[in-house]
Amino acid sequence: MIKNILFGLLLACSLFMACSDDDAPSPSYAERDWWTPVYDPNADELDQLIYDIYEESGIRFFYNDTLGSEIRYDGGEPYTYYATYRMGYSFTSAGTTSATYYLSYDREVLKDFIDYYFLIVDPVLNSTDFSYKRFFIVDTVFKAKANAEVLSYWNDVANSTVVVSMTDVTKQHFNTLTEEMRKQLMFAVLFNQVYDLFGGAQAKNHEDLQAFFDVSRNCVEWPVEFKGTPYYKGFKLTSTNPEHLFPDGSKITDYDNLPFRYGWLTVRGVSATYYNIIDENTDFKDYLMLIFENTDDEIRAMYGHQELVMEKYEILVDVLKKHGLEKFFAYGKKLAED
Repeated sequence: MIKNILFGLLLACSLFMACSDDDAPSPSYAERDWWTPVYDPNADELDQLIYDIYEESGIRFFYNDTLGSEIRYDGGEPYTYYATYRMGYSFTSAGTTSATYYLSYDREVLKDFIDYYFLIVDPVLNSTDFSYKRFFIVDTVFKAKANAEVLSYWNDVANSTVVVSMTDVTKQHFNTLTEEMRKQLMFAVLFNQVYDLFGGAQAKNHEDLQAFFDVSRNCVEWPVEFKGTPYYKGFKLTSTNPEHLFPDGSKITDYDNLPFRYGWLTVRGVSATYYNIIDENTDFKDYLMLIFENTDDEIRAMYGHQELVMEKYEILVDVLKKHGLEKFFAYGKKLAED
């Protein structure tokens, strides 16, 4: 009897230990936020700058597509896990659908660039509802493939990350640029990020901009041959010297103040077969650049007598204010004077 009791106790203990082994938790390795800089008392000036910027603003800069590493275990055996930045598959910048990049390994240049970028670009964007708070700084961003057209930046929409090039579109590197050229590189990045805030090439579909575009769409009764919208290729011509009239009675060859009458700042000109009107993207960019480069007083002095231009200008000012972009107003002028 005692033997049976002892045997039962031993069996129960064995089963309990087996269940304990089976039920022992194994590490899930839930992904931590690899994008967040971690304080390192031994950090050099570059990493310390990145950490300080993050603490101050929440902006996250990184310069290596290996974001970090940690020791993990597989069947009890340790191995090093590397978290890497993987480019997404939804790209927008200058009309391209893909891009590639070269890393920079010059830590001093990276530090100077990040410091310069943060001082110029961040004051405009960080107070807005702009979605991108991660900036991957690389030596060069190429359109589509290496050695192709250089981009000043590239939006990796899938990762909510801006890949920023230290090489400008003329293929000159940041550490060789003059102060004025450095500013121009920053202008391009800042301007295009504001443009992309409203959808970039799809800005025409942004809800807040419909009133802006409707000023030109609805200012006259556009003829059927205009393809149903003023933002199109234009009137089809029958000769290179047409007498075709615009809806307000002006001749198609009358260039004086032509765009302003419809709320545009520019036109594309006349070809052998079409009078080419600007498209939505160009129209929107024209007004963004007008606001970026000029004060309100200067804009009113230039266009105050153009009713539709002023109407669109005031609509866009309200939209930019709605998104916290007041610092964008005449910012190019401010930087040029610094």
